[in-house]
Amino acid sequence: MDTLQKMIRGKFRHLPVVENGEVIASLDIENCLYDVISGIEKTVERESENNLTSPSTFVETLSDQKFQSSLSTIITENSKVAIVMASDPVYVAAKRMKELHVGSVIIMAGNIIQGILTSKDLLMRVVAQNLPPELTFVEKVMTPNPKCATVDTTILEALHIMHDGKFLHLPVIDKDGSVVACLDVLQITHVAISMGSSIHPPPSLSDVGSSTSPNQRRQRSPTNHVGYSNAGGERMVKKFRLSKVLTMPDETPVLDVCRRMAARRVNVAIFTDANSLLCGIVTGKDIATRVVAEKLSPHQTIVSKVMTKYPIFVSSDSLAMDTLQKMIQGKFRHLPVVENGEVIGSLDIKKCLYDVISGIEKTVERESGNNLTAPSTFVETLSNQKFRSSLSTIITENSKVAIVMASDPVYAAAKRMKELQVSSVIIMAGNIIQGILTSKDLLMRVVAQNLPPELTFVGKVMTPNPTCATVDTTILEALHIMHDEKFLHLPVLDKDGSVVACLDVFQITHVAISMGVFDW
Repeated sequence: MDTLQKMIRGKFRHLPVVENGEVIASLDIENCLYDVISGIEKTVERESENNLTSPSTFVETLSDQKFQSSLSTIITENSKVAIVMASDPVYVAAKRMKELHVGSVIIMAGNIIQGILTSKDLLMRVVAQNLPPELTFVEKVMTPNPKCATVDTTILEALHIMHDGKFLHLPVIDKDGSVVACLDVLQITHVAISMGSSIHPPPSLSDVGSSTSPNQRRQRSPTNHVGYSNAGGERMVKKFRLSKVLTMPDETPVLDVCRRMAARRVNVAIFTDANSLLCGIVTGKDIATRVVAEKLSPHQTIVSKVMTKYPIFVSSDSLAMDTLQKMIQGKFRHLPVVENGEVIGSLDIKKCLYDVISGIEKTVERESGNNLTAPSTFVETLSNQKFRSSLSTIITENSKVAIVMASDPVYAAAKRMKELQVSSVIIMAGNIIQGILTSKDLLMRVVAQNLPPELTFVGKVMTPNPTCATVDTTILEALHIMHDEKFLHLPVLDKDGSVVACLDVFQITHVAISMGVFDW
């Protein structure tokens, strides 16, 4: 906590860590968001347990004064927003950052936010690429259509947005849609910490002692705690952060569906019939394998022809572990959540990674607490057999890797996904990985943009130079990589650098759960 406060007060995004006089690592404020969020949520949970009249749901608890503070409490009349146009040279954007002492600029077209450009973007996309700042236009290197918050967004929601999206600057708009601020992670974290000394972040990696023993947790009287069932204290679905659902009539054209999904940056849409009842669901994989791979016209095809009809759903009171296992066994990346007959949200497997990792780490902590000779550090604990299983235990000789070339049309990539029943393809140039293309990419970058799959080359829409793991990477390390980088497919290399698999989040999570290592 002292270190985190030091980073916030000094506005240090990175802080060297020294051991025995040697720099062993660098602490990144971005990675600390995990702990800040966890600390706030544990405080909510603890205070609810100490209050017999506590609200029955996590959302209701957040209505308590301490946790309902919105971004409007941070924004002042003097809040600085650096604004440039897409046609401005990068040099102008950098100059504006310097003048206002900020780390980002917002790119506007009238009253519409076109993009954002940060100091990190300048480093990675301009200077590192040896592009001339005076001759490079902002639109060529900006991040288009950035995620935004509103003045009513809560502090905790803002932290979640930044943590999940893996960015450090959050544009804020007022009720009229005008940009009123671009908040820095340090500003938001400072307010979160200052909410009160009752916020306790989880133990550090070198301090895995638990303030409450497992036995004490089991002996507590069953009360209506936040997000837990009355029977055995097991966690319920309502404890998860549900994604807001994008709902449309089932007669909507596929092109319109994809455009709305792209605008909302979601990978799932839910459909209702004439009686407003849930009748279907569509994901990026459906678009890739049922539309693109089949050469259907997105403009002329009605979504009811390609959606998954009458999808499985869960209630908000379902047990979390049962629901997660259902998602893994059925390979559902998204699962509608129903309360009182109405769809209130969608459970996203990507967001569950936070809880999967937390469950494993709590088990490490518990087992260390029960063992007087337990290793003193988290890393040492991972040397135990249960936690050192590597990705090589998942990969078989029959592991499917869909491979295409950058010069192939997108249609060929979609066809390959369908043939191998996978949702990603690896783009290779000889033995070198050039990129990865997922079903979500096809939805967002091809169909939603109304690009012709037969005429659009994979190289134009792929994600270049994807993060890879090796066969020696542990299960937990792989989960952390996918959670931190916010993706669902992980290419795996052998010791010679050859691609031996592209693992799906379900394969890795299934193994993690089969370890029997969850303390929820």
